[in-house]
Amino acid sequence: MKPGSAIPSQDLVCPACGEHVRPGQQFCPACRAYLWREPDEAGPPRSQPAIPSTPVDPTAAPPGRPAASVSPRPTSRVRHRGPARSFTSMTPDPPTVPTPVAARPADELSCPECRHQREAGRRFCAGCGHQFISVGEVSRASTTGSAAEQRVRARTAARAFRRSLPVWYRWRRMLVVLAAVGLVGGGVVVVGPNPRQWLTDHWHELRGTVVPVKVIGVTATPEAAKGADSRPDHLIDGAETMWTVPWPPAAPTGSCAAGPGPRIVLRFEPTRVANLVIHAGAPVDQPDRLQRFRPRTISYGFDGGVCRTAQLRADGTAEVIAVDSGAPVSRLDLVIVDAYAPPADGAQPTLSVTEIAVQSRP
Repeated sequence: MKPGSAIPSQDLVCPACGEHVRPGQQFCPACRAYLWREPDEAGPPRSQPAIPSTPVDPTAAPPGRPAASVSPRPTSRVRHRGPARSFTSMTPDPPTVPTPVAARPADELSCPECRHQREAGRRFCAGCGHQFISVGEVSRASTTGSAAEQRVRARTAARAFRRSLPVWYRWRRMLVVLAAVGLVGGGVVVVGPNPRQWLTDHWHELRGTVVPVKVIGVTATPEAAKGADSRPDHLIDGAETMWTVPWPPAAPTGSCAAGPGPRIVLRFEPTRVANLVIHAGAPVDQPDRLQRFRPRTISYGFDGGVCRTAQLRADGTAEVIAVDSGAPVSRLDLVIVDAYAPPADGAQPTLSVTEIAVQSRP
């Protein structure tokens, strides 16, 4: 059988891979093996022809036929896995010139070499053995180009992907972004410009850690509030000495901002005040302690700001009042607004304060 001749019409099986081949196909569409068979062979082709043990003269005529001059045929079947080839003989046939085929529409599945109809899922052409482009080559071809072109393609693909998403999903993403921005902005407002200081202050606040603030000056106004046997510095000396003033005052007491009444002013280095410690009344070891008036209501403020009011206990012992100033301050104004009255029997017209201290966070 000469190369390029028609394949017998019965169903064939590729001797290389066992794939069923339709009549008229010269190459296996699965493995690209060249298909041919002997005219006098029956049944499907064998993987290799039998090789006789005795040499046979290829020019000898078979029994029952007249002798004729024939060209020698190859004694073995050759299978090619490369491009389509023709078998050579002692008298080669003239090359077959393919007939030009009219171009088919671009969307038709056909071989670009011989225009043979392409079967879906086949890697090789059944007419000429041409290998169709693989998926890997398509993927590599899509990634060619400069880095700038690849970035443009990536951005275009990302925009197309976002546009393909449902509207509710895109709005959900926008709401999540806005919520995240709001949380960050709220955190900045709460924490302030110094996050480290904010964390330190809250850590000490959780643990309740405080340190005393050194008072560098104390005054009592008006001058008439000073008792004969007391001085304002007795309020910050840390000893069991007391500051005593006449009570009740000659005029109604005012607030820490203005008005008459016993007023105490403490000065210290700028610091954020956390607590005010006040020991109202005379010392515990004072014999006439219960016969003196004890502060009941005080009014206080920082650096001439808003006045606040605090109620003291009646036992006259040291008491801690939380008075967060919110910012560093350097002055505390304190006014005694009201007092607990002593028993009528043996009462003295004086009011005493033993100690005043200021505390801050570390």
